[in-house]
Amino acid sequence: MSQVFVVTGEAAAVDKEPRLAYATLSSTAAVTASHDSANVNRVHDGMTTLGWKPANSASWVQFDGSFTDTDYLAISGANFGSTACTVTVKDSGGNTLASASGMSDNQPVFFVFTKATYTVLKVEFTCTNTSLEVGEIYFGESMQFPKNVSVGYQPGRWTSNDIVTTGRTETNQFAGSIVRARGTTESFTINHVPTSFMEADYKNFMNASRGIPVFFLWDKSNTTQAVFGTWTASKPTFTSSLLSSISLTINGVA
Repeated sequence: MSQVFVVTGEAAAVDKEPRLAYATLSSTAAVTASHDSANVNRVHDGMTTLGWKPANSASWVQFDGSFTDTDYLAISGANFGSTACTVTVKDSGGNTLASASGMSDNQPVFFVFTKATYTVLKVEFTCTNTSLEVGEIYFGESMQFPKNVSVGYQPGRWTSNDIVTTGRTETNQFAGSIVRARGTTESFTINHVPTSFMEADYKNFMNASRGIPVFFLWDKSNTTQAVFGTWTASKPTFTSSLLSSISLTINGVA
């Protein structure tokens, strides 16, 4: 008689709650800053080529208004590495909602916190020098996917599209190299997605964010593992009679 194995239990899968952010309330807020007030609106102009430059090692940007159903704040286009900057997000009572440090230059950060109505979101920057530049700050309600990313997820932060050309002399000695930056590509698939999500959240995303850069975070707890960039989507297909799948590619920075 062959042996019989009895499975008495199964470890539950950890829900990573992947998030995508395309809608931002930054442009609807009253924005103030500790320094460089004349240029603080650059943090919501949709471009990382223009930045807010406080020229101070301790600075902040504050958004005032009534921000309903807000559960995220994300930053891109900041030289965090060369300024060794720590970022902290606080509410109207001075309570810390989230913080991060140890990022490299242009590395996006994506904070996820308790969904609520906030009247103040204050972003504090503590750096080791006065060279900080900040490109974009988004905040509002993120889109939470109903399932984790599937096997085959390709993190953009683990590779790059840079083109490296290495020079050689006539005697075959190594000369200097030329690096042409081409950003990163992040690709992921989410399987077993209910039709209700496709008909509401996903369809709203598709209709509202064509040509708009987005933030994506595969695990809401890993704030510094985000990607920011433009997106393309494969046509969703049904993987069963009731469930579909989503495949997105984001070209940008990670």
